[in-house]
Amino acid sequence: MVLPFEELYNSGSVLLALSLNRPVLVPASPSSVRLRDEVGAHWVRTYAGPLTAAALEEAYEAVARRAETEGFGAAQLHGREWPEIARAHVEVFRGAARGPHDGAGRGRR
Repeated sequence: MVLPFEELYNSGSVLLALSLNRPVLVPASPSSVRLRDEVGAHWVRTYAGPLTAAALEEAYEAVARRAETEGFGAAQLHGREWPEIARAHVEVFRGAARGPHDGAGRGRR
């Protein structure tokens, strides 16, 4: 999946593609590099600057080689499964509902 964003901060499209076990080609950014380091360079390929035909060709050839020789299996998105995401959101919302806390851990009213 090629996602030629001008800038990439965080992308549901990238995570959706990975959850469907599709490698992605995205612009290099701090978040895409962290994701590449998390799931592997064979899943998240990055390019610098504008997207070029050379970057597309290089990514295509790398994916084709990997598919032929090793395959891809399933992307390992540890900590990003739906139940884990739901639990994390519940924790954040419960914390927000409790209100702000001072340094001693007591809530302010």
